[in-house]
Amino acid sequence: MRILLIANYTVVPGEKGNCRVTYLANMFAEKGHHVTLLTSSFAHRTKTHRNELVINSLIKTKYKIKLIKESGYIRHLGLRRVLSHHQFGINLKKYLNHCVERPDAIYFTFPTFSSARIASKFAKRNNLPAIIDIIDIWPEALRSVIKLPVHLFNIFVLPFTIQANNIYKTASGIVGVSNTYVNRAREANKIAPILPIYLGADLELFDNFKYSKIKPDGEIWLIYVGCISYSYDLETVLRSLIILNNKYNISHLKVKILGSGPQKSRLEQFAIANNLPVHFVGFVEYPIMVNYLKNADIALSAIVQGAQQSLTYKIGDYVSAGLPILNSSENKEFRNIIKNEKIGLNYVAGKDVDLAEKILKLLEDEKIMKQYGQNSRKIAESRFNRKSTNIKIVQLVEKLVEGNFKLTYKYS
Repeated sequence: MRILLIANYTVVPGEKGNCRVTYLANMFAEKGHHVTLLTSSFAHRTKTHRNELVINSLIKTKYKIKLIKESGYIRHLGLRRVLSHHQFGINLKKYLNHCVERPDAIYFTFPTFSSARIASKFAKRNNLPAIIDIIDIWPEALRSVIKLPVHLFNIFVLPFTIQANNIYKTASGIVGVSNTYVNRAREANKIAPILPIYLGADLELFDNFKYSKIKPDGEIWLIYVGCISYSYDLETVLRSLIILNNKYNISHLKVKILGSGPQKSRLEQFAIANNLPVHFVGFVEYPIMVNYLKNADIALSAIVQGAQQSLTYKIGDYVSAGLPILNSSENKEFRNIIKNEKIGLNYVAGKDVDLAEKILKLLEDEKIMKQYGQNSRKIAESRFNRKSTNIKIVQLVEKLVEGNFKLTYKYS
């Protein structure tokens, strides 16, 4: 079976990070399928251009990666990014129109609008199963950036909502990183089988990475992994440290921030100005990041008020490390997991006092902190282990190619 994967945003071999699409490419290839991954010539995270020959030499012909050219951009938000995505769409369309070998199925991620729209149209025109994997919901994700009342926001983004609905409607199968996301697509497409699969981590790989003690005795580490951008509320984390230092004189509490992004410089200056015990580690290789997590005590899911993220990549790594999680995401699905599975505590986004109190609550009760960590690891094994969850995606695609298959799956 020939599978064409299309994803504008990926982490390709040789780059730092963790990515579902390349993991799936490997999984399809290991089952004997012929796989081509179409992705961008531009790496969003590092804002650098890629070399196709180097990348393909690293995957040793398990599957093929083809880079679709786009100009790139410097800032996360701006006209240059919009134009770059448009260029990617144009070049993707050219590639598909001149595609020599007809695939048996198209598997594409969303966002972006341009790539998803072109992929779904190509699949429809050629009568191919089109499986969408919803990594983020656009335009809803813009709510944290465009500060408007809900009704005005809905009017403002209506053209994009219509585009998204049209993309969802054409899908033969709907995969997403949470129930929240697949249910959003379900509003526009009542027929296609749905499959929520958390991004997760490969637990065998995770556990086999060498552990080395890097935390000094007596320290407590709070850790954040991921992008330092406008959707993530790290300033509240830093302000909570000021409260804990001034009011409770907690000097053994340290914060490790692994990642980068447009807010990093500002937050570094804030930490220095307030003499805070914060270490901005930057982006590191995945095994190094795992070792930081294994040394840490509490994980942070720090998301701004109004942001639409549900269960991001970092959550899979946090639970794999068996860490209790402090969460400010307003997503009901994830907040319910935190509460019902007892893997941590929810706090109110932007409220530094609330976060400080939740940190203090964990520090004062080692027993409950340990229990949250154990529960966290249990949920990793049951719901976040890629080896057992992602195979369901492979099976869905295989069944859709065979025809007459419907699946509705929901995490309990």
